Amino acid sequence: MSVELAIVGGTVVELEPARVVRADVIVGGGRIVRVQERGDVPPGLPTIDASRCVVTPAFVVGHTHLYSALACGMPPPVPPPSTFGEILERVWWRLDKALDDDLVHISALVGAIEAARRGAAFVVDHHASPNAIDGSLDRIASALDVVGIRGALCYETTDRDGADRCQAGLRENERFVTRARARARDGETGHAALVGAHAPFTLEDRTLDALRDLAERHYAEHLEKPFFGDLADFITSGPLVAMVLEGPSAVTAARQVIGATNPLEAAPGSIRGELAIATGENLVHGSDGPESAAREIAIFFPDL
Repeated sequence: MSVELAIVGGTVVELEPARVVRADVIVGGGRIVRVQERGDVPPGLPTIDASRCVVTPAFVVGHTHLYSALACGMPPPVPPPSTFGEILERVWWRLDKALDDDLVHISALVGAIEAARRGAAFVVDHHASPNAIDGSLDRIASALDVVGIRGALCYETTDRDGADRCQAGLRENERFVTRARARARDGETGHAALVGAHAPFTLEDRTLDALRDLAERHYAEHLEKPFFGDLADFITSGPLVAMVLEGPSAVTAARQVIGATNPLEAAPGSIRGELAIATGENLVHGSDGPESAAREIAIFFPDL
C-alpha cells in the first residue's frame, strides 16, 4: 500500500486495545497504515502537524437522518408539538415531503460535512423523501463521495403515504442493494446498503413481510426446523445491531463471549449466561463458522 501522508506530533488515542501514546500516524490508500514512534517519518512524505492535538480513529454515526440537516434553525410549529406522534406529523413528515432531488443531495452534503467536521468517517443514514424517492440513495451517496466519507444507506419504507410510495420505497432499497453488491463483486469499496422501514406503527403486515424475508435469508439454515417461526418473530420484533469481528480465531472467541445456545448452559459472564433464559430468545446471534459468516456478512455488509 502506498504511503500518502503522516499525521505527526499528536497524542494518539486508540480504542481497541485502549491506549494513549504520543506517536505519528502513517496514512496510505485512505487507511491508517500504522501508528509509530514519533520522528521516524520517511523523508519527503507530506505531513500534518497535530501538535497539541488529540488524534483518534474516525467515529461512526450509528443512526442519522441526513435530510434533517436542513432543519437547523427552522422555527417550530405553533403551538409546539407535545407528543412523539405530533413531532413526526408536524415537523419531520412535513420536512421530508418538501424535499426534491436537489434538496436530497444538498441536505446529505450538509449532514456529511457536519459529520466529517466532528471526526466521523461513516454514517448509517435512514432516508425519506416521499416526493423524490427514485434515485435518492444515489444522490446521498454522491454527496458523501464529495465530502470523502462512507455510509450505510437505506430508504424509509412506509405505508403512511399510500401503496404506490410504499412500493417505490421498497424498489429504491432493492435497487441500491443490487448496486452495492455489484460494486462489491467488482472489488470497489463503496457504500453499504441496508433495507429501511419506518416505525412498526406506520407499517402494514404486507410491508413487514418484506422485512421478514430478510430475516429468513439470514437464518436460512434453520428454515425447516420447528422453532423457525418463533425465531423469525423474535428477531424481527425490534431493532438490531449488526457487526463484523475480525482476528485470530474470531469465531471461537466471539462465541465464548456470546455463550452457549442454551442460556442455562452458558458460562457465567457470557452475554447469554447473564442476560438470557430461553434458547429461542437468547438475545444475540453469532456465526458458527467461516461459511455461515460469509453468507451473513453479505446480507448486512455487502461491501465487505
